[in-house]
Amino acid sequence: MHSDPLYPVPTPALLRLVGDEIPAPDAADPDLDRLLDVAVEELVRYGVARTSLADIARKAGVSRPTAYRKLGGKDELLQRILVREVLRFYATLERSTAGVTDPADRAVAAFSVGLVTAHRHPLVSELLEHEPSAVVPYLTTEGTSMLSTLTDIVTEFIDPGETLGAEVARRKSEVVVRLSWSFFLTPRGAFGAPTEATVDQLADTVVRAAFEAA
Repeated sequence: MHSDPLYPVPTPALLRLVGDEIPAPDAADPDLDRLLDVAVEELVRYGVARTSLADIARKAGVSRPTAYRKLGGKDELLQRILVREVLRFYATLERSTAGVTDPADRAVAAFSVGLVTAHRHPLVSELLEHEPSAVVPYLTTEGTSMLSTLTDIVTEFIDPGETLGAEVARRKSEVVVRLSWSFFLTPRGAFGAPTEATVDQLADTVVRAAFEAA
């Protein structure tokens, strides 16, 4: 994985998410980035079931064999998109917290930036509204692996200096991830719509209190 501004410097947890079979997207590979951009557009427009790799290849201006070699099947395509978006989110988070060292402040930022980013992402919004089966199981009944991976990533982010201790940092990070999931899956309620202002207020009160108490 390179250090292009779109992507963060790799951490152990990020590398575990990327895995050996789903390599991290490389900005030096314009075909892959273009394919993933077009894939997101097609998935938003047509949904998972009606999106084909052949159409993605044609609209991206690459050959079908190139598309299949770089994207794999439908499941691999979704994994690659997830990997790219998580990496870009992490890079955004790192930029937004430059100079911030307090673990609680970094946890608040992780919640705020993560929730706003998720709700603004066109593919995430589309899938959650029209094809929840493509998202919801991985955050609920089949979410153990994802919970563990995201908790690892958040732990590395909120406590890079390892000042809290591994067990405490991981417990606090899991609370942040679980709260993020809850507000992501059911965004409307007494706290109002998830605007940047309401999310920031929520993060600085509820999330900070939960983080400190965990």
